Amino acid sequence: MMAGDIGAPIVEEDVDIAVCSDVISISVRSNPQNDYYSATGRMVLDRQMVGKWKNQRERSDEEGLFMLTVAPSATFMYGFCTGQDATGAPVYGPWVLASKSGLDAAKIDERLRMAEETLRRLTLGFPPSS
Repeated sequence: MMAGDIGAPIVEEDVDIAVCSDVISISVRSNPQNDYYSATGRMVLDRQMVGKWKNQRERSDEEGLFMLTVAPSATFMYGFCTGQDATGAPVYGPWVLASKSGLDAAKIDERLRMAEETLRRLTLGFPPSS
């Protein structure tokens, strides 16, 4: 599940996550916007992973980096990803994911909001301009 901006409507998508040693693979199973990507990363610090994502559409060159933290409860992940805007300039956005196995929509939404709030609370901003 991904939000383009913190507080923006969430794009709900189902992803599969596979773990092999210290490599994590994320692939989209369903997305209402038919925006399919895959991501591969490594755990580089305790509960922190970095990696690269790539759009899976034919002839697409959309790709970027990501950094995610696994919550201590292991029920959600939060972090940031990069991409490109229409001019090719780099853009940065939040990315939150929540485990939904066997849960109803309200509990999934609660986990996503908790991930979003955790990211908001832990993200340092720029000080006000002088």
